[in-house]
Amino acid sequence: MLHFGEKDKHISMQDVDKIKKAYPAMPVFTYDADHGFNCDERGSYDKPSADIAMKRTLDFFAGASALTVPLPRITSCKNVNLGKTGLRVSAGRARLQ
Repeated sequence: MLHFGEKDKHISMQDVDKIKKAYPAMPVFTYDADHGFNCDERGSYDKPSADIAMKRTLDFFAGASALTVPLPRITSCKNVNLGKTGLRVSAGRARLQ
């Protein structure tokens, strides 16, 4: 799952379209926001977009059969480790370790 800000000067919407075409099964969402819209410690933080992105992400994880631990509510962009799941959320990004 990927989330992009439509006002992001670092990742163009043309590049987002390329990602969508290259990975059609990947959920890709765009928001009327800038780069880093999900980090509440940045000037580009956009709470409405961040709330929607968080809900979509948590719903996605809740539906993943491999993830069987409850997810914590992440209230800032500080690092969060989700233990044995191998998932790490850092600066608003999630990745498997």
